[in-house]
Amino acid sequence: MENAIPLIDTAPSSNGYIVNFVVKEPKAFSLGLKAGISTNGDADMSLNAGKQSVGGRGEAVNTSYTYTVKMWRTLRATDDSAFSVREHAGHTMKFSMENAIAFDTRDRPILASRGILARLTQEYAGPFGDSSFIRHQLDLQAAAPLPLGLILSASAQLKNVKGLGDREVHLLDRVYLGGQQDVRGFGLNTLGVRSENSCLGGGTAACGVLHLYRPLFPPQVNYN
Repeated sequence: MENAIPLIDTAPSSNGYIVNFVVKEPKAFSLGLKAGISTNGDADMSLNAGKQSVGGRGEAVNTSYTYTVKMWRTLRATDDSAFSVREHAGHTMKFSMENAIAFDTRDRPILASRGILARLTQEYAGPFGDSSFIRHQLDLQAAAPLPLGLILSASAQLKNVKGLGDREVHLLDRVYLGGQQDVRGFGLNTLGVRSENSCLGGGTAACGVLHLYRPLFPPQVNYN
């Protein structure tokens, strides 16, 4: 429901009452188009379509198609970066298209207490610009409430990027692990192949994590 307005009428009896809920159902099908450009020169256009309450219990299925144009990218290496990073430094251009399909029954997108998420994302870069690759990513999440206010959460992620033709996959386009988005407790993009003190990313990555949460105060904080 998008919103619910309770109307409470006093019953004729002194020991009873009647509660009526006036609710508004969300739209059964949604379709949207969005276009924009960011401050760093990335232009994108996306087409989104979704179906609400697929099984009558609040489930939602969404799919999107995104066309992204990277007008200009710059990789600046620090003084202590390894040579493997320095050889990728400089200006590059990237043109890519991306599509995603997802099935989501979570009660909220951040720190969900129940529900599942399955999302498949694909990206194709080329034939223009300096990048030419195809990327696949599968995200799986599940959460369930436990006694004493505990929340059990599990997630798995699979990534793969493969260069097309004779072009090497650029350092900015490789897959990485580490950080709050996949493996907590590690620095951002610090897992995997390294050269001296620099992370080089890779072509394939897989991870699975299991978390046990206990909200502190307030227990019903809104993460939406």
